[in-house]
Amino acid sequence: MATVTDLIPDVTNYLVAQCQANASLGAANPPVTVMDGPTTPGEPLTTPQQIWIGYDAVTPQPESAPQGDGTQAFSFLGQSGGYRDENGTIICTAQAWNGDVNPATARAQCKAVVGAVEVMLRGAPATGGPGDSSMGGLVQWSQVERTAWYQRKDQGGYSAMCVFDVTFFARLTP
Repeated sequence: MATVTDLIPDVTNYLVAQCQANASLGAANPPVTVMDGPTTPGEPLTTPQQIWIGYDAVTPQPESAPQGDGTQAFSFLGQSGGYRDENGTIICTAQAWNGDVNPATARAQCKAVVGAVEVMLRGAPATGGPGDSSMGGLVQWSQVERTAWYQRKDQGGYSAMCVFDVTFFARLTP
């Protein structure tokens, strides 16, 4: 078994897979488009709701923006010093657009996308709750933490966006 040195790529993969399979997101009807990182340049967004995992779509800087970040520290477990504690953050963005003249509709749709991710991470299968904050045992806990909301109006209607952080704590073992 290999030594785990950083879980940010693994947590990102987990979030993408779980959002794609989630009945309120990628498996919904109509589906929320789930993107792993930035949208391909020039690719039109044709669905009314999207979620980007590992990407801030409000202030896009694909060449230099982090997908997430983390810090590690000595965990004080074991005598070898091989155990580490990691606190990490994955940056995500949800967007909802409608042809409506009411901005509250777009905000409510965007809130539902963010809420689906939050519910997906609440609870634990063994103890109850709608989701799994341990991400299938990958981490000790995870949550939706920081949110920043944006809205705009153009000739086609209103859109609402929320950039949010999924934070996690993990114990890295030798």
